[in-house]
Amino acid sequence: MTDKKQASILPGDEEREASLERAREWHRKKAEEEPSIEEQVMEQTKEQRQIQGNSVVLDAWLKAKKKIPGMPPNVPAERYAGVEKIDMALREFKVERDDNRPLQFQGYLIGWNDVDISTVPRGTQVSIYITKGNKIVTAVHQWQRGEKAERQRHKAGAHQTPESALDWLIEDGGGKLGRSSREAWEVACSVWPSLQGHEVEVID
Repeated sequence: MTDKKQASILPGDEEREASLERAREWHRKKAEEEPSIEEQVMEQTKEQRQIQGNSVVLDAWLKAKKKIPGMPPNVPAERYAGVEKIDMALREFKVERDDNRPLQFQGYLIGWNDVDISTVPRGTQVSIYITKGNKIVTAVHQWQRGEKAERQRHKAGAHQTPESALDWLIEDGGGKLGRSSREAWEVACSVWPSLQGHEVEVID
């Protein structure tokens, strides 16, 4: 057997080898610091998901902030995308009356005035409904909260025609169509086909 002989080392070989080793070491460190292609793709996907998630949350927050002016309290905002649209799912309503038993019916809330019962110490809430049988229900709730006492009034009526419903509101207002009743009536006339045109008095 012949012994392996080490190749002759020429001048400058050691320096060149050290330089190559330093270059290899630099590339190894660089590779460790920089993420791989797979890691880069996963990171981009993660960022996109975060952006999409934030967008969904933002959209939901903006939708929650958008409320129809004058919507009565405790009525879901999604029921009124606009006054020209009504939720066609029948709801169960129970309307209080001080002078009689409550009115209970299935129908739709189609008119209201702009007042927040929870924050206003004194006011009038007028609500107008259409029943499943196409009757018009008008309801008035007045309240006054003070330091010593609280007073409330509930009144409601069922009507066959728009004219009788309007007469009821005028009578309840002491011979005039008050601001609260006018607001509720105008909304009702704008959203319900059989009431459209009754927001004005037509004369020859």
